[in-house]
Amino acid sequence: MFRGIADSAPDAIFLVGRDCTVLVANTEAHRVFGYKVGALVGTPLERLIPGAVRRVDAVFREASRRRMDESLNLTASRKDGSTFPVEISLGPFDRRGSSAALIVVRDVTERRTLEAALIRTEMELRHFQKVEAIGALAGGVAHDFNNLLSVILSYSGLLLGALGPDHPLQPDVREIQKAGERAGELTRQLLAFSRRQIVKPIMLDVDHSLEGMERMLRRLLDADCELSIFCGAEGGALLAVPAQIEQIVMNLIVNARDAMPHGGEVTIRTSNAKLGLPGRENQYVKLEITDTGVGMDQGTRERIFEPYFTTKAPGEGTGLGLSTVHRIVRQMAGHITVRSEPGRGTTFTMFFPTAGAAPAGGRAVPQPVSTLAGSETVLLVEDDDAVRQIVRAILERSGYLVLSAQNGGEAFLTCERHEHPIDVLLTDVVMPRMNGFELWARLAPMRPEMKVLFMSGYSETAVLERTGEVSVGFFQKPVTPATLLAKVREVLGN
Repeated sequence: MFRGIADSAPDAIFLVGRDCTVLVANTEAHRVFGYKVGALVGTPLERLIPGAVRRVDAVFREASRRRMDESLNLTASRKDGSTFPVEISLGPFDRRGSSAALIVVRDVTERRTLEAALIRTEMELRHFQKVEAIGALAGGVAHDFNNLLSVILSYSGLLLGALGPDHPLQPDVREIQKAGERAGELTRQLLAFSRRQIVKPIMLDVDHSLEGMERMLRRLLDADCELSIFCGAEGGALLAVPAQIEQIVMNLIVNARDAMPHGGEVTIRTSNAKLGLPGRENQYVKLEITDTGVGMDQGTRERIFEPYFTTKAPGEGTGLGLSTVHRIVRQMAGHITVRSEPGRGTTFTMFFPTAGAAPAGGRAVPQPVSTLAGSETVLLVEDDDAVRQIVRAILERSGYLVLSAQNGGEAFLTCERHEHPIDVLLTDVVMPRMNGFELWARLAPMRPEMKVLFMSGYSETAVLERTGEVSVGFFQKPVTPATLLAKVREVLGN
């Protein structure tokens, strides 16, 4: 009867004598430990479950105990030498007048796997919650920063128009404008991170992007570091987000600088390349960044793309730079490799699939502001004083009559008091008390002929989700004179 019960049990069951060898083992014990039925009898317990012997000795010393003890977590060994986690319970057993120890062994491999998966899931959930909180913060920061950039870019644009083409301050103002444009790309990255914007790739000339970054890259390097850029990817363009290319290059340049504490050389090269089987090659743009720094050993090279792995001192690096580079390259369907040896520098090589011919001149030429003038009436609603002032100045200098309001309540009163037609409502989306959507809904019945143009530091996707229409006008901050005037003319229909 005992054998029948034991052989039907789902756990391994042993009877062990005072010499700690197996007297009886059920069918499950033979299966779990990898032995043929009957082959476990006489096997030392220490060979099967190392560390269990002293607990068996304790069972024999406590002759008066009649209950199984609490489960113990140990590691068991199969016949082939492999190990697995087990829980064991021991208790005394009277076998025909002689003492024995009854051991129940449960294989907990699956449970441990599930527990580990649960722990990973909990950690991922906590990480997701942190990312969501950081994302919300990043979205708010990006929105406010776009207002500041609107002022910087708009005033620099007006200043460029006022200065003659040969004025000595022209280059300085253009550098301010370029820096503002790059900052605008970074805010778009923040909005994408916060899931408040879908980043749209564009046709990008890598050589042109590097030329625009050169001055900034030189400032990232120490004074005793020399930078050389050789552009040779003629005619090839990538379908990419400009800020992501900048992020790749900047991260690698910063790493190169840190690898050359006593100075050195950094070289950036671009070229066209073909990868694939003969006759089936695909066109790629090759981007190579080389430094003459301390280099890396094999162990470091194998881990550099792991998140949070860093060789820098505490507080000097997050370990996210190269993992971010790797993620962006893979998102662009590209490839990245690294060559490095201790004392012989490092070379990162990236291949990006081309998406056609590079756009002429590297970027679109904006329409001259002088061709975008008008005489219509604009109701401007913006809660940020600096943004409201510069937008009003841009519109009035181009001939528009501007009625400005700080919030929805003021706009509603202005709309009631103004006796003449209002051609377009130009309103920010995010405002206290009454947002742009609510304001438009209240003013539309009063002024059915009035068009609407939303502006926001967030994306067009968010506007369409709220309005449910694709016909409303929208432009994303930061504001520039050309963009603002072009969108106003577009909404007005001429």
